[in-house]
Amino acid sequence: MIIIKNSTIKDTNEIYELIKKNLIEINSIDYPQKVIEFMLGYYSKENIKKWISHRNYFLSAYDDSNNNVVGCISLEKDEILSLYVLPEYHGQNIGSLLLENLEEKCKLDCITPIMYASLTAVNFYKKHNYSVKEKDSHPDFGDAYLMTKKL
Repeated sequence: MIIIKNSTIKDTNEIYELIKKNLIEINSIDYPQKVIEFMLGYYSKENIKKWISHRNYFLSAYDDSNNNVVGCISLEKDEILSLYVLPEYHGQNIGSLLLENLEEKCKLDCITPIMYASLTAVNFYKKHNYSVKEKDSHPDFGDAYLMTKKL
């Protein structure tokens, strides 16, 4: 069973490793190596610790059979960030659970969420009724789609 709860500083290493694994194994299909290398530096353990402490929400999905962190998502102001699930857990609705849990928090806080969806994730968000507002290109982060959803 998967349990969603607030991330803690103790989760930093597992969150770092699951993001790193996603960037190398999954996002690298859609992005050039220089973007992946930038992202690997951006998602440093130091930044993850800071984000856990300072973002509105930073949630983790835990596999209760082994208590490992298998996914994460965060919200800073109105922007959804850092939705990642370990590749071996893809297809088990963990990303959807994380997103739905965060959307409930947005509703309670009267927030209309936005995000810059990666090329890798844009179809996932479309399945969850997010609409594309515009395509964006960043020299370090690469191409993404600004998306939003009225909750």
